[in-house]
Amino acid sequence: MAAWSAFHRYASSSIGRAAVSKTAGWGFESLLACHSGSAPRAVQVEGRYVLTSKPLANQFASGGDIAKYAVALLLAVAGLVAFYWFDGQWPGGIRVLAVVIGLVAGAVVFMGTAKGAQTRGFLSESRFELRKVVWPSRQETTRTMWVVIAVVILISLMLAGFDVIIQAAVKWLLGNG
Repeated sequence: MAAWSAFHRYASSSIGRAAVSKTAGWGFESLLACHSGSAPRAVQVEGRYVLTSKPLANQFASGGDIAKYAVALLLAVAGLVAFYWFDGQWPGGIRVLAVVIGLVAGAVVFMGTAKGAQTRGFLSESRFELRKVVWPSRQETTRTMWVVIAVVILISLMLAGFDVIIQAAVKWLLGNG
């Protein structure tokens, strides 16, 4: 019964509101109470009810993932330890290469975990969204740069003027002017 009341307490409609994202309606499921299809449901998470239309992901890492996290961390730390351990024995470039190899190996192991899969999905979606960006032309960028430079100069001159006025007023009030 508590799940039912939590569902109805938080159910709402956003009629009359414009979409905020360019991706409005593409790949996102509605959480509205009147949405046809899979109805949202209240799920208890850490003592609170959360309204969702999708099954919640497992909040806890598996034992294999925890072991992979530990190995990834150890590989990254091993690269750093090699950098400092072989100070004076190996050339600087090889020591830096050891750090890079440790970090890359740790990242590869991390990408094999559930969080790594989520990270890959996020990066893939980010790259997809970047393709939608309309980048300014060189001419627009140059014009904007000059406007920014002019405004910075103008405001700095205004602040300098205020500083001189306030400094003169303080000297006059203290009788040193």
